[in-house]
Amino acid sequence: LGGGGFALIRLAESGEYRALDFRETAPRALEPSAFLGEDGKPDIRRSLVGGLAVGVPGTVHGLYTLQREHGRLRWRPIVRPAERLARDGFAVPHYLAAQLARNRDGIAAHPAAAEIFLVDGEPPRAGSTLRQRDLARLLKALGRKGPAAVYEGPYAEALVSHVVESGGVISVVATIAVGQREARVEIGDRLSGLTVTGGDHNVERRVGREQAEQLGAGVAGSPDDADPIRLRGLWRSRIGHCENIQRGR
Repeated sequence: LGGGGFALIRLAESGEYRALDFRETAPRALEPSAFLGEDGKPDIRRSLVGGLAVGVPGTVHGLYTLQREHGRLRWRPIVRPAERLARDGFAVPHYLAAQLARNRDGIAAHPAAAEIFLVDGEPPRAGSTLRQRDLARLLKALGRKGPAAVYEGPYAEALVSHVVESGGVISVVATIAVGQREARVEIGDRLSGLTVTGGDHNVERRVGREQAEQLGAGVAGSPDDADPIRLRGLWRSRIGHCENIQRGR
């Protein structure tokens, strides 16, 4: 329920595109100097681990906005399967088991995380059942109350308290204003007539354009010679990695 994201929506009747940016935002009280080490140089670890790494989450408000403005199902039935998985548990896949094992020491340093993701101090094995009953209770409240269950009341207060105790500066968690805006990125001639559409967030726009150009050049001798069908398949296979690629640049 933390973090944030983007959404690109195509309206079936009109063919119109809409983009929704619900990325997490930096706390208003946060100063850039908070990420400098004692030597005055940037300390990237401070932006990755601890309270300073926590932004005001946008996921819940973004998903709720998507459902309210574009969805056909009611909100509560959408949330219920997630609540059930958290309450009854799910079989830990091999990938998750490996990730938890790799980050065992970091998890152990945080008692609340260790209580969920470690069993007698060890990460769960693949195939074992992982249950998150506190999460299930929150999801149940989310289904009933909507975003208010997360951005107001006991959960918000607990989040603020934990972040501050961990060195962060979040002081108030309020409903986030999610900016909805239309945006199009077109790379027509460069991709054999294909039009690539994306939101206007820097990561999505810049990396989308770079990836599209790379795909075009990689499929054939030049982007103009690229095969549209194969391009579509490659684009879909890589689009989930765009933000990670951007971070690595």
